[in-house]
Amino acid sequence: MDKAIIGLIMRFRKITLFTLIAITAVFGYGITKMAFYTQFMDLFPANHPYVKIHKQFMEYFGGANVATLVLEVKEGDIYNKDTLEKMIRIQEMVERINGVNPFQSFSLASPRVQKSSAIAGGIAMERVMKEVPTNNADMFNLKARVFSSEAYGNWVSTDLKALRLQASFLEGTVKIDYTDLFKEFMKIRKAEEDANHSIHLAGVPILYGWVYSYIPEMTMLFGVSILILVL
Repeated sequence: MDKAIIGLIMRFRKITLFTLIAITAVFGYGITKMAFYTQFMDLFPANHPYVKIHKQFMEYFGGANVATLVLEVKEGDIYNKDTLEKMIRIQEMVERINGVNPFQSFSLASPRVQKSSAIAGGIAMERVMKEVPTNNADMFNLKARVFSSEAYGNWVSTDLKALRLQASFLEGTVKIDYTDLFKEFMKIRKAEEDANHSIHLAGVPILYGWVYSYIPEMTMLFGVSILILVL
């Protein structure tokens, strides 16, 4: 009986091959409709005391799942109208991305990056950059606030060639689509890069985005590999 089946398959091997390919294609199409979603916090041991503490306070102090954007100047430094305006636009665009926690998004353009100073009876807090300076005197004052605050070295590079933005996400509250998130960051990079500015992206969400962006190519390579093995 087995020999008869094998003989039948070998006799009609082309028909058998195309039948298997057709069945595989039908199920493969169904796989393309499946949604694969990774919750960042699910990757950590839920019962570990450190993870429990992290979940308890991440709403107030930010989570471990962050994306970093760096705006780098090729010629000159960051103290110019064009670069600072770009940073303001980027800050606003990042805060509007679905899943980003706007209260845990920091850069020189953020109102949450502040400078403290002692005054009579207490301490005063003010934004490091309230607006883009329009004259040399205002630009000098901005430089003074940067150098005398935590912005220097954290949100402004020590060589004054780059600005950093860090965005945290609403983990457990909003379902984060890393494919869409990656596309939004790439749109920002495409819109704001020019001859004198380059944008660099890093972080776990960006890594996930790169992986998901290559799924069509990986699927095609997998299919070609299977076809080569069959033939």
